[in-house]
Amino acid sequence: MISSPWWAMPFEALECVTVSLMVVSFVSYAAVLSSPTTVVTLQGMYGGLYNGVGRGAGSLIGGFLIEKLGIFKTFRIIAAIGGCSGAVYFVLNFLFFRKNRHIRKEAALEAKKSRKINEVVDKPQPTAFEESSEVTKFESLKNNQNVAENKTEVKFSSKINPAFVGDSNI
Repeated sequence: MISSPWWAMPFEALECVTVSLMVVSFVSYAAVLSSPTTVVTLQGMYGGLYNGVGRGAGSLIGGFLIEKLGIFKTFRIIAAIGGCSGAVYFVLNFLFFRKNRHIRKEAALEAKKSRKINEVVDKPQPTAFEESSEVTKFESLKNNQNVAENKTEVKFSSKINPAFVGDSNI
């Protein structure tokens, strides 16, 4: 048991990391379980339930329990409830959700394959004109490279844009 309240400070310092990891794990788990159209709804439900109902009810019920039972008994009761909830979640996850994991992975792979096939089908194929224009672009780039190799200087006049002072060499 903790003899001094100061021993709880390291655990309180870890709260910023653990709560952030919890939020990230929920969002990624919700993305796996839901479709792209319902993932935002699940995130909104999480925010409302956790920040609204959970914190509000926890503060209210915790305050009543502390008033009636005292802080130490209330802490032990809430710790026991949390431990039992974790054990029940572990059992439910092991029995039900893990069995369906391979089905979800296969469905995700099939969806990914169908998206790739649709991208290939929907991608416009180059026409003869586009292919010839690509050849023309290549030849013009090649000619510009030859000009650069000959160190030909091109000068622009400052009469076009008054912001330029003098002639510029490229």
